[in-house]
Amino acid sequence: MVSKIKGLPAVKDVSILTGTEEEQIVVVKKLPLGRAVELSHVIESVPARLREITDNSKVQEFLGGFDPDKMEAAEFGIALVEFLPTLINVALDLVIELLAVGTGLKEDLLEQIGLDEAAELLVAIFEVNNIQAIWGNFQKLRAIFRQAKPEQTEESKLKKKENKPGKNG
Repeated sequence: MVSKIKGLPAVKDVSILTGTEEEQIVVVKKLPLGRAVELSHVIESVPARLREITDNSKVQEFLGGFDPDKMEAAEFGIALVEFLPTLINVALDLVIELLAVGTGLKEDLLEQIGLDEAAELLVAIFEVNNIQAIWGNFQKLRAIFRQAKPEQTEESKLKKKENKPGKNG
């Protein structure tokens, strides 16, 4: 059963490049499955890609308390948004990729938006696609498979013992 939070928008309008000739409204929509998978890959790559940035103490501090398997979706989202200014400074390509996949906008346009607009787009992507519920459901699935794994391991050990020919035979 898919968890659903009442009142989540199917689309969300975000104004970017406000006050410029290029000002426009971006309609952030729920992603189709293929794009949603692409977005999840980008989100999952955040910790590994940040580990590559070893020369920034803020990044290393962030990663020190960061365990996605133990974090609730809301906690991850809050941590990501709070870390966004630093993330933009040290991993702009990652932020732009996340926003490009989530909005469908071209990367060269995203390079021109402000930090406030990037944060607003990120929030819209997470809200419209109900990332919090998806994250929670994936954590539930992980827990189910982790619980099943030890039992399956014991069963397979027993089967191997039963199928093993004896020393005398």
